[in-house]
Amino acid sequence: MKNFNEDKDRNEKELKEALLKFQEKNIEQVREIEDFKKAKQMFENEIKQLKEEKKTFELEREAEKKKHMDSYDRMNEEWQTKTTGLEEKQRKKLEEITSEYQSVLEEQKEENEDIKKERDELKKNKVRLEAAKKKMEEEKRILEVTEMDQENEKQQLEMGRDAEKRKKKDLLDDHSKKLDDLVREHQSVLEDQEKKKEEKEEVGDGIGEVVCRACRIRCATSPVESSKSPEWILDYSLLFATTTEVKEAPKKAIRSDIMTRKELTYVRSRLQPWVSSSQAHHEEEEEGSTGKTNFDSSASSFHSPPALKGKDSSGNSARLHPAVRLGCQFSSRDDAVMSKEKNLPEAPRPSIPEAPRPSIPEAPRPSIPEGRDQNADPMEQDEEDNKNLPGPGPATLEMRNLNLQLDVPMEED
Repeated sequence: MKNFNEDKDRNEKELKEALLKFQEKNIEQVREIEDFKKAKQMFENEIKQLKEEKKTFELEREAEKKKHMDSYDRMNEEWQTKTTGLEEKQRKKLEEITSEYQSVLEEQKEENEDIKKERDELKKNKVRLEAAKKKMEEEKRILEVTEMDQENEKQQLEMGRDAEKRKKKDLLDDHSKKLDDLVREHQSVLEDQEKKKEEKEEVGDGIGEVVCRACRIRCATSPVESSKSPEWILDYSLLFATTTEVKEAPKKAIRSDIMTRKELTYVRSRLQPWVSSSQAHHEEEEEGSTGKTNFDSSASSFHSPPALKGKDSSGNSARLHPAVRLGCQFSSRDDAVMSKEKNLPEAPRPSIPEAPRPSIPEAPRPSIPEGRDQNADPMEQDEEDNKNLPGPGPATLEMRNLNLQLDVPMEED
């Protein structure tokens, strides 16, 4: 209860204080309202006074305006009377001036027409000059393009020429290497033939040499059908026949270069087993394509027959083997001695042409470059250019001296 009474007293005091403050504020607001009313009354009085002053000002302004208008009208009438005479004088002067200006304008129009004509001509000339300039620029561009194309073509021709020179050089090097290999192979074949010759000379009668010589000459020629020319020995196997097989050959074949039909069938029947086995072995070698000649130095150990120029005994086309071509070369002394010993006439000596040089494709002849004589012979110029190329090697020169191709005429009955 004590706390409640204390709170009650405190609240009453606070309410009294708040009430006093509220009353004071109300008194102040009433005073302010009275002051506002007094100020409002003062403003209304001032507004009325300003309205009255405005009315008096407007009346004064209208009076001044009327005065000014009256004075302006009077001055206007005076100026009109003064300007009428001046206007007539000025009009006459203006008419004179306008007439003069019209004459001048007509002259200027004529001059302007002339100037327009000249300007039109100048424009046309300008258009023509621009067209000519464009044409010149186009021609200049075309000339530059053609010059660039010519330079590119010249460079390509020089590059092609250098490539052809390198190609020729490589071809010559390859040919020289191949010819060196052929020379070594031919030398080995010649050594084998010398050994065979020594073995046959040991026999003493020389029959095998005569038969081998005749067979070598006939085997070098292209074969013909037996029905047309049966006299020729078409089987190249007799070139490598053994001594016993040569002795068993008929005597007429030994003493003469031409054989009869019976003798030919006899020799073929004697050598048929060896021919069939050698041909089979030759076909196996062609499938393997080793590129080497598989025959020993001795005649009895031969494995694969050499290829003939034209057709072989089986009808297949082939080239003349180097061993066959080299085997057909004999000295005149041996032929004479053998013909005297056997009382036989000398066999016709075959013509041995020179081996043809390898054909090298020539590069297309380009246009004559700068720096060369236009009137000079192109062959001489090419010879001068080819002086820088390497010459033929020793193997090429040696092969040119060897007559390895035979041209023996066909003989008939």
